Amino acid sequence: MRKDCLITDEQAKAAIELFDQGHGYASTATILNVHKPSLKPLHDRWLVRGTISVMEPHQRRRIPAETKIATAKRYLDGEHKVVLAKELGLASSRTVVDWAKKYRDKGEDAFATPPPAKGKTGLLKVWLTSRLDKFQEG
Repeated sequence: MRKDCLITDEQAKAAIELFDQGHGYASTATILNVHKPSLKPLHDRWLVRGTISVMEPHQRRRIPAETKIATAKRYLDGEHKVVLAKELGLASSRTVVDWAKKYRDKGEDAFATPPPAKGKTGLLKVWLTSRLDKFQEG
């Protein structure tokens, strides 16, 4: 289990057993006497990844912007977030919801590659480039 999780490993295993028996996250939280919102992410991952892989760390990978846009459009057109997350092999269906929100708010620009080098190095590069341009002009 992740270190920032609000439930213990034993509670997570018990919750997964209850999910397998057909309980939702709210009834499981009541049975285990834990806070409902702390079980929601675990239930979400269980829906997407299944019983065995929930307790294992998920391999992160980069997903192309085109795939994110297409998935966001499909979700906004009414496809279920869990089905889309399973199809892409995501750790959680929350990612699909986040992509849809970004797409709805900013369109395809939300998935554009961010500009490189924003810190001191980036400012130095911009300054040096402008100085070089001035030097070459005059």
